Amino acid sequence: MRMSAPRLIGTLALGGALLASAACGPLDSITGGNKKTACNNIKADLTAIKSKVSQPDASNLRSSSAANARLYRETASKIRSEGAKAGGDVKSSSDKVASDLESLATVLGNIGSGSTSTPNMSGSRNFIQDAADLGRACGYTG
Repeated sequence: MRMSAPRLIGTLALGGALLASAACGPLDSITGGNKKTACNNIKADLTAIKSKVSQPDASNLRSSSAANARLYRETASKIRSEGAKAGGDVKSSSDKVASDLESLATVLGNIGSGSTSTPNMSGSRNFIQDAADLGRACGYTG
């Protein structure tokens, strides 16, 4: 099934919002300053996606796709860096979420460059689950 570019971008924007909400429940208890700080920073980065994502612009789809691709790549880099500071389960979970974001960025980047190929969404298959795993590793519930 082929997905139109505007529909794909809308789905990715919704996915970003779901990702942020899935990983950002209330804080139970987190031990260790590096882990707590890293998790709080990851939470802030994921929450920021919702307000920064560009809405699909049918008249200039390439521009909004390219902007969102940059946003997802930048966020992935920040999440990966913060996860490395925390180590353990947070690191492995944040690496998965960062990889998911980079896969989405690649799809958006292809749209932004004018590629007419069918988007490969296999990298986003576990997007929400990986975010939930990251939330659990950080000690968030809900």
